[in-house]
Amino acid sequence: MVTTPVSENDIMSSGAVFFLVLFVSIGGMVALYLAIEGETRDLPRMDRDDAERQAQAEGKKYNRK
Repeated sequence: MVTTPVSENDIMSSGAVFFLVLFVSIGGMVALYLAIEGETRDLPRMDRDDAERQAQAEGKKYNRK
């Protein structure tokens, strides 16, 4: 059975690729979280009657026949 020796450079480059992928994936999750947090920060507040009026108006707008 022939085995090729693994050099220290191979191990270091594999570790570097692993940590690069790890940091990019964690960074992507944090960026996505912050983007969603920014979009939902200042949602309009309304009482039940205002919400029902707005829902009916939007329903009429999109359900015209």
